Amino acid sequence: MDLFWLQKLGGALILPASLASLLLLAGLGLLLFSRYRRMARVLLTGGVAVFLLSAGPGPTDRLLGGLESRYPPLVEVPEVSWVVVLGSGNAHSESRPATTLLGATGMARLGEGLRVLQHNPGARLLLTGGAVDGQLSHAEVAAAAAMELGVPAERIVIDSRPRDTAGEALRVREHVGEASLVLVTSASHMPRSMALFRARGLEPVPAPTAYLVRAERDFRSPDLLPSAQQMYRSERLLHEYVGMIWARLRGEL
Repeated sequence: MDLFWLQKLGGALILPASLASLLLLAGLGLLLFSRYRRMARVLLTGGVAVFLLSAGPGPTDRLLGGLESRYPPLVEVPEVSWVVVLGSGNAHSESRPATTLLGATGMARLGEGLRVLQHNPGARLLLTGGAVDGQLSHAEVAAAAAMELGVPAERIVIDSRPRDTAGEALRVREHVGEASLVLVTSASHMPRSMALFRARGLEPVPAPTAYLVRAERDFRSPDLLPSAQQMYRSERLLHEYVGMIWARLRGEL
């Protein structure tokens, strides 16, 4: 198993859903099949606490909202030579259009990239993101989706080599050189992406998208209950902070 997969596995295990599940399963196992009932209670309590803190009301929205608001939305689109859209997740199917294979995050990123591209008729679209399962890369699926939405193939550049953000920054540097570019990625991912791109000598114009925290929304009583949406927001928050720490440990920043 190479470092990439170890990194992915380690990152998955510390996410709230995985961590809570591991604690609960370990506690239940000790409770049912051993005499270590005190340790079982500690583990079960820890699992419940992780679940409630990540899926219920708490500081997640404020922290994630602060991360997403570091770079404002790109309202006035500048003139640039490149529009770079970073990779995300996707499915695989030979019988479905490519636009249905991109996840919600990937489709939001591509949509923002195409909006910026529409304001720059002379620019090229650079799509990044490798394959993690041996099938089509994210960049290839995103390119097919872009062409389905009317972008000519000659305006699209595909780079399927990078498997993480640091790799994307390196490859984008090789493609664009000193040319101007707009960088499109999720709002929560933008601070880490900008830091990595600047570390490679690039100064992109940020175009954040796929916001998870709504800036203006009235409080509703269901907000007090645990939810899958809140758990997902907690996971994205933890993912970005762990990713930033990991990049510093590896000397990428």
